[in-house]
Amino acid sequence: MAQSTGDWVVTLDEDGQYHPADISVMLGVALSTRSDVVYGRALNPAPHGVLRNSASNLAKSLAVGLTGSKNAATFKSNRLMLGTVARTVATYVGPGVYVDVALG
Repeated sequence: MAQSTGDWVVTLDEDGQYHPADISVMLGVALSTRSDVVYGRALNPAPHGVLRNSASNLAKSLAVGLTGSKNAATFKSNRLMLGTVARTVATYVGPGVYVDVALG
């Protein structure tokens, strides 16, 4: 994200829950609502096992507990961000930092 140069930056998870064709839908929402950040919703089921899903749910519960925001559990890795926002956030995040907390 720090090295991006585009007007918009998209992040996608590699597990197949999100389809790259949906980027145009997110861009349309961002432009029509004048939003700096738009999250996508997974249409495909998560291809993970019970252990991985349990760990993910625990991490989301911890994020809610630590931030005090119930929205912390709804963050997804499929997001479209205004390029300037992405580059600004990239200056603050590193290993172990939750990108969505930095965006908030």
